[in-house]
Amino acid sequence: MNNSIISSNSPPARPTQQFWVGELLDLAAIYIVVTKNMSNSLEQLDAVEIKVTIKPEQIKVAEDLFKLKQDESEKRKIYFCEDIQTFRTTGKLQLFEHGIILRLRKNQDNPDDSTVKLRPVSSQISSEWRGIEGFKIEGDWVGDRRIESASFTTEQKQDEIEETLEGKRSLDKLFSEQQEHFLKTSAQIEIHLNNLQVLGPVKAFRWKPKLGGSLTYPIRCERWHIPDGRQLLELSIRVQPKHAQVAQEEFMQYLKDNKLDPTGVQETKTRLVLEYFANELQE
Repeated sequence: MNNSIISSNSPPARPTQQFWVGELLDLAAIYIVVTKNMSNSLEQLDAVEIKVTIKPEQIKVAEDLFKLKQDESEKRKIYFCEDIQTFRTTGKLQLFEHGIILRLRKNQDNPDDSTVKLRPVSSQISSEWRGIEGFKIEGDWVGDRRIESASFTTEQKQDEIEETLEGKRSLDKLFSEQQEHFLKTSAQIEIHLNNLQVLGPVKAFRWKPKLGGSLTYPIRCERWHIPDGRQLLELSIRVQPKHAQVAQEEFMQYLKDNKLDPTGVQETKTRLVLEYFANELQE
């Protein structure tokens, strides 16, 4: 054997045990950073809403479980605004694809309202909005998908939405100056409100059922009726950010225990509704 190729100054080989200890320490450091970042992110939220859209074949099971009766619901009509001109030329929902949702809502038992919602939350959103009435930043959790959204809602006077739909008022009159400023300074793209089309309505029914059993968080149920006959039933709980992880696990287990699939429908109900009405306008 030729020992001349082995230098006496060569460092000793790294033991396997030392290698794995080093790797574990690296992983632990990464975990600490990720956990800290997640904690810091949660601290910025006003609340976390955990949602499941029930699969169509299980809607009846859920309605029976929560005793959902239509005549006992809070009734709403919901409209959305989109850039239909762009949809006609590209097939894309311009606002939705850029994280912008503009919603108009007629409420049976409460004042009508309009909402500007942006998601995910970006660094463009200034802290100046914190504390302004109607503004909030929340986590939207659907399964493993966790998105932070910022929304700004203002009340509308009676008949203002109808007058806009009838062409008696321009669309921008349904959004306050503050909402328009929020949209202008925080959205990914520039929006001209009066160039948009109002889509809808979706008839919506909302319940806050009283629960027995193991779930300790109040649940909300909302069922949307699309004109083509489809129904979308969403179950949700709203919790403090620090309780969100445990609450989601408890919520998922509660649904499983009651023979409901917690994975639900993967597409968001807003996208499904926007696509339906946008396509209807093209026919």
